[in-house]
Amino acid sequence: MKKFVEQYDIRMSPDRIRIATQFRKEYLREFYKYKVTAIEKYLIARLEEEKCNNNFDKASKIDKILSSIIGIADSTDFIKIEESIAYDNEREFQRVVFEINTTNIELARFGIDLENDTFNIIKAMENQINE
Repeated sequence: MKKFVEQYDIRMSPDRIRIATQFRKEYLREFYKYKVTAIEKYLIARLEEEKCNNNFDKASKIDKILSSIIGIADSTDFIKIEESIAYDNEREFQRVVFEINTTNIELARFGIDLENDTFNIIKAMENQINE
């Protein structure tokens, strides 16, 4: 799980804070979608390679990993938002915490966490495939 924190001056209108929060949420979701899409494309290419080589054990492992990663960034619990009031130097702020669920039970089984960089995720998947 990854956390991001942003603070907004409490004097800003609630609509501006809401829009800024929504913008950040969509930005984070898009960032992780790009990462997931790159990993999905890699896995699909690997799956086709193993099918062509008639290596169905590896193809089966790849298929399991692929099915566990598809749609993680679109899930409803992928990004959670907590809002609270914070004080800093006697100023009042709207504090917004973004919690990003970068893994799920299925991905954790394969040792995959989207918090890691894409290359390390692919290396971890290759280790799982080649076991």
